[in-house]
Order: sequence, then C-alpha cells, then structure tokens
Amino acid sequence: MKSIILFLYTFILPIISINENTDITINKKFRDLGKVTAGSILVERYYLTNNTSTNIKILKVNPECSCTDFHVSSYEIMPHDSIYIELTVDTTHKQGNQTIYTIVKTNTKTSMHKLALKVFVNSKDN
Repeated sequence: MKSIILFLYTFILPIISINENTDITINKKFRDLGKVTAGSILVERYYLTNNTSTNIKILKVNPECSCTDFHVSSYEIMPHDSIYIELTVDTTHKQGNQTIYTIVKTNTKTSMHKLALKVFVNSKDN
C-alpha cells in the first residue's frame, strides 16, 4: 500500500500539475467563421482572463500572416481580470479554406498560446 501511495506522489501527481494550465484562460481559441466573400474584413476579439493572484504580461502578439492586424486592450492583465486581443483579417487576396494563426506570448507557465481563425473565402465573382 505504501508503495502505491509513493508511486502516486512521485509520478502521477507531478504529471497532473504539469498539464494543469490554469494561469490564463482564453475564450474560444479556435473560431470557425464559415463562408465570406473575398475582400471581407473580419474582426474577432479573444478574451484572456488571469486566474492568478499576480499580474500576467502579454510579451508579444505575432500573427503569422501580413493580412492580420491586432489591437491589445492592455499588455498587463491584473489578477482575476480580463483583457482582449482583437484580430482584424483582410481577405482581399485569399481564396478557399484559410486558417490564420496568431501566437500570443505571455509570462505564464505555458508561455505560448495559439489563436486560430478559420474561414472559407469565396471569390467576388461567385
């Protein structure tokens, strides 16, 4: 019995703690906007909530595509508060299935957070 308890404390509990990322919550990291016409401007807000008792800093926001611009309401999230990152995507030179990623770097245990925006872009002729 002692060996089972020792095993749990030594191997299982650390794994649970490592995988438990509750420092920051992001509402709906993956968004599917369906179909749009080429040339549409898409605007989506992602809300980030600080679940800790210390400040969290947004260190960097890095959209993968030059078609994406962003606005951060605050680069510091106070304890138990929220901020938003607004992504603006221009679909002018896009066609078909598109998934646009943005990486947000924070000073949390898991420092990289991926935001995704999926859309099917129809040409203006359709």
